[in-house]
Amino acid sequence: MSTQITLTRALLSQLYDHLFGETLPDKFLFGVRGAVPVSAGSLTITPQAQNLDAYDDTIGYMVGENGHAYIGSVDPGRYYTIHPENSALGCAHVIEGHYTFVKGSHKKEPHAWKGQNVHCWRDKNKNGVQDPAEKTVYVVTVSIDLHYGGVSNTVGEYSAGCQVVKQPNWDTYRDNTYSLFPNEATYWLININSLLQLQAQKPLPTVFINGVALPKDTPMWFSEEGRIVSPARSFLAHLVLDNAPITFTYSATPTPTITLPNGGTATGKLVNGQLVCAVGDMLRALDPSANVGGNIEKAVVTATSSHFSAVAPITQQLATLPEAEDETPIPNP
Repeated sequence: MSTQITLTRALLSQLYDHLFGETLPDKFLFGVRGAVPVSAGSLTITPQAQNLDAYDDTIGYMVGENGHAYIGSVDPGRYYTIHPENSALGCAHVIEGHYTFVKGSHKKEPHAWKGQNVHCWRDKNKNGVQDPAEKTVYVVTVSIDLHYGGVSNTVGEYSAGCQVVKQPNWDTYRDNTYSLFPNEATYWLININSLLQLQAQKPLPTVFINGVALPKDTPMWFSEEGRIVSPARSFLAHLVLDNAPITFTYSATPTPTITLPNGGTATGKLVNGQLVCAVGDMLRALDPSANVGGNIEKAVVTATSSHFSAVAPITQQLATLPEAEDETPIPNP
């Protein structure tokens, strides 16, 4: 599988149709979680390990066949991860999907983009990654914005869930999008693994649990060994075991392994800072008696079990994220 991807309209149209069953808009804003451009403005991106407080993502736009992309962050920085306004809920992370953004101000910047009804999960335990217990979806009416970041290599206080373009490229991004786009635009947040899968000309995997399909934004792909794999935390966040949220312990040696509440284990590999396990191994670890099968050629996994099941996330409405509206008191050096 290639270590670089060039974002073409053909590739993005194929993914958009698969995820949403819709035609890709002629003009759209986008973010790519887990990849950075090879140079400022380039639509060729390289997968990047995900680290808290790092500019390790892409923010771009496309008009027709052309576009530009810049290094940025689609996740909050360390400050608001550790010090969210609502400590009981934790800081917000935008969930992959497509949203409506409109032109508007953000703090000192009169020409930013403002998200409408953006879906987020919240990092209650403040570790920067989504754990199975953090499956609630929060629909944020306003205050998830797309705006300027800082000049240093850390995100700092520039994001509490907002999508930010690292300086010095914000002015270029702002001026071009404000010139080329109307007042309203689609913002599409993409996971790099979905793009890598399509570039490899392999179908995107689907998992059915007791006949219920997991959401298409669940990150899954084919490993080099030809198995369908997924980050353990993200995958297990969509399931319950004996009607309870799934927790697990992690051991790094001698082989990266998760141990589940029932004593079952699954091994995997660290990929971009996440433990990635075969989907079938995780399902069998949850219930050794489960009927796990599927069709690899069609990229489908099926599982039936009396012990685990897919669970629809709880959805809660939030008018605003107070922390996202605060002026940055200590700018990055």
